[in-house]
Amino acid sequence: MSLILAIGLNILFVIGERENIFQSIRQFTSTITVTGNHLFSTFMMGLLSTFSAWIGNSQAFALNSIAEDSFALENLTYAVSHHTTTGLPHLFTLTNLYHSYGLVAGVGSVLALLVALLLTSTSYKDKKVSLLSVFPSLFNNGAPLMVGVPVLLNLVYLVPFLLAPMVNMGIAAIALVLRLMPAAVYPVPDGTPSLLYAFIGTGGSLRALAVSLFCFAVDVAIFIPFVRLSNKVQHGLKEEGETNEAQ
Repeated sequence: MSLILAIGLNILFVIGERENIFQSIRQFTSTITVTGNHLFSTFMMGLLSTFSAWIGNSQAFALNSIAEDSFALENLTYAVSHHTTTGLPHLFTLTNLYHSYGLVAGVGSVLALLVALLLTSTSYKDKKVSLLSVFPSLFNNGAPLMVGVPVLLNLVYLVPFLLAPMVNMGIAAIALVLRLMPAAVYPVPDGTPSLLYAFIGTGGSLRALAVSLFCFAVDVAIFIPFVRLSNKVQHGLKEEGETNEAQ
């Protein structure tokens, strides 16, 4: 099933690149943003970026730095010139929501999945892969875990992979509206652990760090039921294999 899905998606991506479909989608979301609905377009771009990572193409909708987020640059200019993050021109940006909180546990919250696997997985292989992936996952390289478990094109993990970042962004948006924390406007060095992104991006706000840790805990809770589902699927496949061998 996963092989058929992979072949089909690869064909679609080849067609998409050739026909500039991804560029058209980016232009569409930019149009929505310009008309004022920053929150909707930010969630849309976050969802598309996360889904493209799940199918193995993390660059289709990727915006990897503050320099590529024009609204974040406007916020940075405002913060530097006014010496405050109060009254920013754009409260909801990719940098402030998706990069700071949607990616708080890495792309698709794979760091939270790693913790959930260590806590509840019954698979020796998955636990071993998780342990070997701890260090790279802490520094935003979730590839070893995504390939080793695998998470890529694994339908069991599709829902939490997409859901966790969106929940994080929703929590962050509510916290920003309620002014429970400042916005993340400052550049963050490449390679910074994702859990510290908002802390550094806000200039060292402990409230932003607390929200990040809360989001991480929520992500782990989201993944645990799906890890248990994966346990059942693997157990069922193992029993089926043993039955076939016996016959």
